[in-house]
Amino acid sequence: MRLERIDVLRGIAILLVVGHHMPINSGAFMLWRHVGWIGVDLFFVLSGFLVSGLLFAEYQRHGTLSIARFLARRGLKIYPSFYTLLSLTVAYYAFVTSGWVAPRTPLPDLAARATAEAVYLGNYLPSVWGHTWSLAVEEHFYFMLAGGFVLLVRYRRANPFAALVPIVALTVLGVTALRVFTWANYPYTFKTHLSVTHLRFDALAIGVLLSYAYHYHREALLASVLRWRYALAVAAALLIATPFAWADGALAPFGLLSFSLGFAVVLALTLTRTQRPPLAGRVIATVGVYSYSIYLWHPAVERMVARLSLSAL
Repeated sequence: MRLERIDVLRGIAILLVVGHHMPINSGAFMLWRHVGWIGVDLFFVLSGFLVSGLLFAEYQRHGTLSIARFLARRGLKIYPSFYTLLSLTVAYYAFVTSGWVAPRTPLPDLAARATAEAVYLGNYLPSVWGHTWSLAVEEHFYFMLAGGFVLLVRYRRANPFAALVPIVALTVLGVTALRVFTWANYPYTFKTHLSVTHLRFDALAIGVLLSYAYHYHREALLASVLRWRYALAVAAALLIATPFAWADGALAPFGLLSFSLGFAVVLALTLTRTQRPPLAGRVIATVGVYSYSIYLWHPAVERMVARLSLSAL
């Protein structure tokens, strides 16, 4: 699904993430770095919406689903760049330098990290790159989405996707409960509290539910959003901003859900837009078209620039 107004959101998401990783600690960049990581949550909602939309559209056209074709297309879009980055990183670290990725990490450990990342378990296990945890979450989502949709189509003949409403509701409640349990019972680490799929899947599920409403109840959805657009805009702003004011910041268990709901409302409001974005929006949309490649490669580029800067001193 290629909509310029959605590409604007993609562009905003990747700009937020890039700003979060920028090594600048002054002025407005401090705020950018502080809030930029929520761009990943926006990506999750967008991915749930867009990727499930491919399957909804296929089922509406053909009355069936080709999961093999769906997964093959996902793979062709994602794997070449991902494995190129991983291969070049391992080769560079193993043969050129001894401290680029993880200082003085022995080669067996590098191999273990690369293997975990290659099979998309880097969000649970030590990995070569830190930022690819979100790609692992999305990869798990693709397979769970495909398997779930196959079951729905096979066993529910009349509007099989109507069951998504209670399924997503239970998913959101279950993931939130798991986050609360994890925060209450385990000392905080990024790998245990923020990067694992079972604690981040609700954002993607919310995107799937919005996609279902868009593909099967579009007129009612857009009419309702237009009618309540001002109230929804305020609600979205509160949902996205409020977690930063909490004692535990945006990392609190309910904060992640608040972000996801807020971004889902933003996406719903965006879907009602019919005019083409202004010039600035079109520039951001162009960035959004290449958001995956930018997300994948920007940490490597930043490290290369930093090394060149140090070499020049």
